[in-house]
Amino acid sequence: MSEADADADYRITYNPEAESVQIRIPSDATNRQGEIRLYDIQGKELGVGSTEQPISMTGMPKGIYLLRWTVQGHSRSLKFTKP
Repeated sequence: MSEADADADYRITYNPEAESVQIRIPSDATNRQGEIRLYDIQGKELGVGSTEQPISMTGMPKGIYLLRWTVQGHSRSLKFTKP
């Protein structure tokens, strides 16, 4: 991963109308491929998505979820609350 990609502003966004989660990668990043995984608070995997394919959360209850995304082998995670 280049230094520029390491500093890139990768974002996880939630679309309340579509009830979906997606990874957003800056258009100037040299590698635009990325994967996102959604887990419940107990760690059970609920879905997998990518830069092209959001994860649907339709029918999932409000609450806390874990999101993990990977770009060029580097992973990050965060807690996410579905409103």
